[in-house]
Amino acid sequence: VVNQIMNVYYNKNNLLYQDALTWLFNESKLRLVLKNSKQKYSFINLKLTNLEEINSVYWRLEWDKYLKTLSSHFENLSVSFDNDFSIFRLSWSKFWFLVKDSSNIEEIISKIREYKVNINWKLLSVIWIFWIIKDQQDSILEKSSIALSCAKKNHDWIGDYSSVEEYEKEYKKSLDYLIALDEAIESKNVLTYFQPLKDLKTGEIYKYEALMRVKSWDKIDSPFYYLEAAKKYWRLAAIAKINIDNVFKILNDNPEKYFSLNLSWEDFIDSNLSNYIIKKLQEYKNVD
Repeated sequence: VVNQIMNVYYNKNNLLYQDALTWLFNESKLRLVLKNSKQKYSFINLKLTNLEEINSVYWRLEWDKYLKTLSSHFENLSVSFDNDFSIFRLSWSKFWFLVKDSSNIEEIISKIREYKVNINWKLLSVIWIFWIIKDQQDSILEKSSIALSCAKKNHDWIGDYSSVEEYEKEYKKSLDYLIALDEAIESKNVLTYFQPLKDLKTGEIYKYEALMRVKSWDKIDSPFYYLEAAKKYWRLAAIAKINIDNVFKILNDNPEKYFSLNLSWEDFIDSNLSNYIIKKLQEYKNVD
């Protein structure tokens, strides 16, 4: 009975701190290690970027088999470096190497890049993003998240983000704009200004250009400052719909006037937004 209880306890702990597929340590284990350790570590963060393409072409069973093989390769690699690093699988495509000696990082990355996928007798190259954080102790996971965002933005396949203070400021600024934008959307403070366009020969106004503005922090700004946050956090459609609503209301009251609405090619291929414009044309019978 005692042995059965111990086995249950052992299996339960395994499920808590180990990945079910590869049996590598998971994020819960990583957080536990970081919480209980006072020393500084360096990290190699790895993300498979072409995972979806490979997974869609080849059977999932084969891909699971590959992940297990890859995990074994990582463990053997750790042994070859005298167990200088521990490996954690944080998600489907993301791994962390917790490294004691930062001088080994470049060589470890080189060894990882040499490895190829062998699926259905084909050797396929795996595209990794590496982002490195050296000799850190506090807020490691948060810094890693910021570093990954920066690596993607900079299109770096490898980058050292040990000094992330400047990136943290940029990240916080982006979040501040997101909060302000959400408040503007909620309070209907995404505004439309109509700029008259004149014929240079006659001086007559031949149409009006609908310009979006955002009212926040007690001032009215160009949307330029908010666009990066809007793209990153999927708010573009929301502010575009408000602008479209404003234009159609003015058009309905002034059917003899001409108005232009600035839309990008991305707006046109977005079926959600193009369908919204069609809906508005059907709703406002007075608008051509």
